[in-house]
Amino acid sequence: MIKSELLKYDDFKKEVMEKFQKYFPEERQLVYSQVRKNNAVKDSVALRIDGIEGINATTVIYIQDMYNCYLHDEIDMHKFLEKMASILMEDDEYISVTQDEMESWTVWDNVKDNIYCVLINAERNKDKLSNIPHRNFLDLAITYKVELSICGGHNKASMDIDNIYLQKINKTEEDIYFEAKKNTPRILQVNSFELDDGVKCLINHEKFASTIIMYEKVLQELASQMKDDLVIIPDSVHSCMVISKNWLSDIDELKEVKKLIQIINQDSNLIDPEHVLSDNIYYFDSKNYIFILADIY
Repeated sequence: MIKSELLKYDDFKKEVMEKFQKYFPEERQLVYSQVRKNNAVKDSVALRIDGIEGINATTVIYIQDMYNCYLHDEIDMHKFLEKMASILMEDDEYISVTQDEMESWTVWDNVKDNIYCVLINAERNKDKLSNIPHRNFLDLAITYKVELSICGGHNKASMDIDNIYLQKINKTEEDIYFEAKKNTPRILQVNSFELDDGVKCLINHEKFASTIIMYEKVLQELASQMKDDLVIIPDSVHSCMVISKNWLSDIDELKEVKKLIQIINQDSNLIDPEHVLSDNIYYFDSKNYIFILADIY
């Protein structure tokens, strides 16, 4: 197949919605929907599962991701959809859950130790925030996920906490924030490595390393190691740079760094829009335990 024969996204999406079901057993029905992700709304397809309202216990494939694979593989649609159906069925078996397991996820004592925080950009996610419990944090929003045990405890999955699920567990945002604040440093453990004297990069193998912004104890330890207050640059939701204030104290340099961050965040060739956290830089005052936007320090 030559490049000119490849379908455009809208045509590809139409083909998927019209023909993908044919590659599955009759009893396995597909569900198409739009899912609110970080900074974006994505077309998705999943295998239908009879479960509990507010609990998603199935593998989801995003049609845009399918399209990117299709462009890379450059094979005809029949072979491609056959391949995708096989992957979806295998993944569905991997995360197969029972009704009892889903019921257990609505019991507070079963999930409270597995709730954790995720930071997202408040302005870029206004629509998403209208349907989920959250609280504002500078230009960001603190949202919540719950880590779930599936397949009899052999596997794990995570689920966004939305307003429907909050009602299921009969708790308030204050309740889940209290638990998540304790749990997050344990669940999303951050690793650091030194890039230069006074410059550290923090990453997390489970993603969401930017939550370091909320780890007062870790920030205090880093400030103690550097013997200085901290400038924090989130280069994505998955990692951030922590810099000694003395290393980046000039206001003009700070403005240049912020401008560079904005340029990178606007270029999808440099960073996936879903991975963008903020155009801003943050400052941690270690003496007063104050976390603010660096523009005003």
